Amino acid sequence: MRGRIAEIGRYLFVGSANTLSTMAVYQLLVTILKPAMAYSLAWLVGLLIVAVVYPKFVFRVTGGWARGGAIALTYAAIFVVGLLLIKLLESLTIHNRLGIFLVMAVTTTMNYFGSRLAVARTSSRLKGARPLRRQESEA
Repeated sequence: MRGRIAEIGRYLFVGSANTLSTMAVYQLLVTILKPAMAYSLAWLVGLLIVAVVYPKFVFRVTGGWARGGAIALTYAAIFVVGLLLIKLLESLTIHNRLGIFLVMAVTTTMNYFGSRLAVARTSSRLKGARPLRRQESEA
């Protein structure tokens, strides 16, 4: 169980660094580009960070394009979920400045589980571990 908690801690640490980095990219780009374009480019930078950093530093598996690509695809799908959730909250007249916190909580949780599943499906080290379930050696 301690290994899983450490993994979640690494995920939160690296994810926070990724969020701060992409926010900085957005803030720089929005001075010369329209907000939607700045957001899109910052988001792509974030995807690159996720694909390269998460396998090695969060999940402690060796890198690889398949693994990084699987995580990036997971994030892309969850990005769409976040957009849909923003639209839903908007239709429910939830204030935009408050709704984003719910969106972040939902997408952050989904991104962790989705990334772990993506890594498990592309990693021989985690394949037999039944992702997200307690391993026998931890009992």
